[in-house]
Amino acid sequence: MLLLAFNIEIGDYKNDFNDVDKTAWYRLYVSSARYNKIILGDEDGSFGAGRDITRQDMAVMVCRLKK
Repeated sequence: MLLLAFNIEIGDYKNDFNDVDKTAWYRLYVSSARYNKIILGDEDGSFGAGRDITRQDMAVMVCRLKK
C-alpha cells in the first residue's frame, strides 16, 4: 500500500525472507519494500507474512519513506 501511495517502483529484487514464497502474489511488493529499506524483517529472517501489523510498525515504515 505504501509503495503504491508514494509511487515507489515495484521490481523483482532479491527476496531472502524465509516466509515469502516465490509464487506469493505480494512477493514483488515485499522485495521492493526491502530493497528500499522500508522494511527490514524479523531477527529470525522472516517477513511476518500472515501476521497482523501494528500502528507502530506502520509508523516506522512511513518514517523510513521520508529518508
